Amino acid sequence: MTIKFAFDFDGVCTDLSFLAEKEVDRSEFLYSPISFFICPIRTGIVQLMSVSSFFSNIFILTSRPEEAKPFIKKWLLENQLLDLVEDIICCNGRPKINVMKEHKIDVLVDDEKRNLPDHIVDFKFILWQDQYWIDLLKNILEYFIASRARLKNNPRSFLKEFKLSTDIGASPVFILTLNDRRNIKLRLCSNNQTRDRIISFLRITEENRYSHVAVLIAVNGLAILKTYIEGVNVSSLREQDRMDMIFKVGVALAKLHSIEVDEFNSDFRLEVLNDGVSLLVFSADNYNIIVTETGEIAFIDLEACNVGSRWVDYFWAREQLCQSDREKLILKEGYFSVYMGNLLCPDEEKMARLSYKVWLTYQFQQSKLAHASNLQKVSLINKAFQDLWSLE
Repeated sequence: MTIKFAFDFDGVCTDLSFLAEKEVDRSEFLYSPISFFICPIRTGIVQLMSVSSFFSNIFILTSRPEEAKPFIKKWLLENQLLDLVEDIICCNGRPKINVMKEHKIDVLVDDEKRNLPDHIVDFKFILWQDQYWIDLLKNILEYFIASRARLKNNPRSFLKEFKLSTDIGASPVFILTLNDRRNIKLRLCSNNQTRDRIISFLRITEENRYSHVAVLIAVNGLAILKTYIEGVNVSSLREQDRMDMIFKVGVALAKLHSIEVDEFNSDFRLEVLNDGVSLLVFSADNYNIIVTETGEIAFIDLEACNVGSRWVDYFWAREQLCQSDREKLILKEGYFSVYMGNLLCPDEEKMARLSYKVWLTYQFQQSKLAHASNLQKVSLINKAFQDLWSLE
């Protein structure tokens, strides 16, 4: 039986922090039926609902009267939440716990402790006040583990464990372990553009039987589930083994760039030459290349994938993967064992290098926006930006 998961509206879907800052009485402000029209969306709520909808049906449970339902629906639509929501339940002044019983709601996320009684054992209550949304997501995933929540698209699979793989970029990544000991990767995108790029990329590579990237499993809102590629990072290899893998990286990149691309959801295209449009993985580096158990290479963490000139991607690998002139030569040998076209002239190489740096700057900007409240991470991002543009 599918779990029914409810989110409060005021203060959970909407961000009411400005009321405290301006010393506005919350009850008086919310009394107006149109008050939520000026309330911004709360950071992280789309991601929280997106993940929760993999394991449950999502509801909005609000103290507002029934007359507010069409206005709430309009707000949800404008903020890209409506497609994730099964229904909007208005309490009309009744206690939320009574309404939860009536509608068989299993869990409620609320921002007010008075709405979450401690002595009720038949329901789960999660309080969301000042904690960062990723910390709240951990609580939600722990609930799904405790309740043996099953994936809606695969009812035989339920969540056993999870771990946060990384949250330094704009798109945090979790590794989910299922009851059959299979790992899958959960990526939480910061916006629709990043999500659409990844979906387009993975669909095209699957259609073309390109085996060096993950396979898409499911998409909900801003959350993407895909296969988890087991292996070791290329940065951990011994020197000779590393050389062999860098040659394979060159081959895999050239094969990727040879895939014909008709349509692709892209922020913008990174053109250098009028030599056709290629898929660009932007993962051919020391951090995002995995060597599988069979000795093949795979590109992971595809939030930067795009389309454009192959040479921008090639330059990425040369700068972010190769640590010596010898490694650069081996990358070149691998790439040109597949690609039989022309070499870059000096002006074209300069443009490719600049396009690479501009695209990496864009990634830094997105990451900085996602972590604006974390001064330590912002400092790391600023340093990486300065190092990038200090390179000759």
